[in-house]
Amino acid sequence: MDDLDPVVTATIFEDFPLCVTKSLFRYCTVGISEKLRLKRYFVVFDQEHRTARIETTDPKIVDAIKRIFSVSTRTVQLTKDGIISEQKNFVLQRSLANIEKCEEAFMRDGVCAVDVISSSSDAKSTPAIIDFLQFVFSHVTFTKAGERVKIIVPQKLSKAVADALVNDRVSFKIYLPKVEVIEAHPKKGNVAYRVKVRLLLNKEDCVRLVENVQTLKQPPFFNIRPVDDLIDPW
Repeated sequence: MDDLDPVVTATIFEDFPLCVTKSLFRYCTVGISEKLRLKRYFVVFDQEHRTARIETTDPKIVDAIKRIFSVSTRTVQLTKDGIISEQKNFVLQRSLANIEKCEEAFMRDGVCAVDVISSSSDAKSTPAIIDFLQFVFSHVTFTKAGERVKIIVPQKLSKAVADALVNDRVSFKIYLPKVEVIEAHPKKGNVAYRVKVRLLLNKEDCVRLVENVQTLKQPPFFNIRPVDDLIDPW
């Protein structure tokens, strides 16, 4: 998002068949282009009006989507600030909804597994990653020492990030967690170009973290799941 011009030209796709949902649209389009997969263009799908919007006019992407769904297209001008505001609201509402869906798990286990996945701009350099991690952990209070935290970072920056953690360049509130740093290989998809933090949070801390990260220029995405839903907990 940092590389976008103040005004962005986006493509509107119209007249989708009634059977096409947002999930189906994303499933059918995510593999169309390497650029779409790596940059994760923000997609808005309106089921009621049978339209979709994607923040690119790349003819390779647009023509492929038109062929798959037999839809018409037009272009619109969007402001960078408007896109970011829309993304923030989308992330906030989706994350709060996911927290509510996990209410039973919070009541049963006291905590849920939370994955915080940064924007690509927050994973471009070691200082950017350190700033992102510091921001996340400044809103988390561990209840005991040694709580497990997994941090997945781009392969080329993993050693520098690990050294920064060892040298206390990231501070934690009250108790120190047990942190594991994992390299993300460039061929492993989107996460290879982002930072992913996995930790266990109670509902109150989860809500606080979700709400506070909205102050970031481009907020991270959240996956919130019951602990026993994890195939590989750590």
